[in-house]
Amino acid sequence: LADLTASLYKAGPTVDHSTHQYHIKLTYGIASWEVAKRFSEFDSLLQSLQNSRYGGLPRLPAKTLLGAPSDQEAINARKEQLRIVLQDLLLRPDTRTSQQVRQFLDITSHVDEDIRQVQPSPVRTFEDPRFGVSGISVARDANLVLVTHEDSTHLSRLGRVWSVVEPDELGALHMWARDAEGSWKRTFSNTYGIKVRSLCWEGTTRQFFVGLEDGKIEVHSLKPGEFKPEAKSKTLELHHKSPVTHLSVSSRKLLSVGFDTAMRVIDLRTHELLCGGRLLKRLRSEMDYLTS
Repeated sequence: LADLTASLYKAGPTVDHSTHQYHIKLTYGIASWEVAKRFSEFDSLLQSLQNSRYGGLPRLPAKTLLGAPSDQEAINARKEQLRIVLQDLLLRPDTRTSQQVRQFLDITSHVDEDIRQVQPSPVRTFEDPRFGVSGISVARDANLVLVTHEDSTHLSRLGRVWSVVEPDELGALHMWARDAEGSWKRTFSNTYGIKVRSLCWEGTTRQFFVGLEDGKIEVHSLKPGEFKPEAKSKTLELHHKSPVTHLSVSSRKLLSVGFDTAMRVIDLRTHELLCGGRLLKRLRSEMDYLTS
């Protein structure tokens, strides 16, 4: 449906004059047709898309307190806003080919071809309902998925004060492994009293690194064929108790970025600091910080 064109060109009253409807002219190949939709139908369309896990949807113009607008200037303004909403939906391949949009624009009745939906469908969900996701690493060769979580609620910003009324768990690490039958099972979990901010995996040395809220980086290693990290882990203190906002790794070096405006480069095998420093001179103001 990449060649589908739509033009919201007119707004007019409904038959019973209770509200206004917006006329949309559509063209696809040699086929052309027209549909008329009310504001409430646009609202229902976006609600249906949201319920089907389509994200980043455009927003409708605000509803008026006294029902549909009656003056021509307000009607024209709403028509222009709905035109932008429609164009946003048709520019995206996933929403353009969705069943909801095809039904809304009556595409199936006028387009005689097989339309394939392109919205990704989840195969497996790895979740911890207590927290939000802060990092994910896929270790394809090891058949592993590593996920870090952190408490993203407003009350979690109170830190340990919040632990007076809630368990002292603000972050978590989970490791999922796929067996020979293709099933995923959680093989390792660890919870933290602080937020877990970043994560990365290095396949050659079979190490993964966990960046924490207090500036520390945990170093974990896995033996070949194992799906749990070794009992002994190493901790690197590199960011002066500031959150480790980003981790990136190659087969030789680990790069860490912190909320303290510093970056560090660590030797992957010896875990010694090679170089790094704070980037205050390159940032525009003291309020700026590094995220990735």
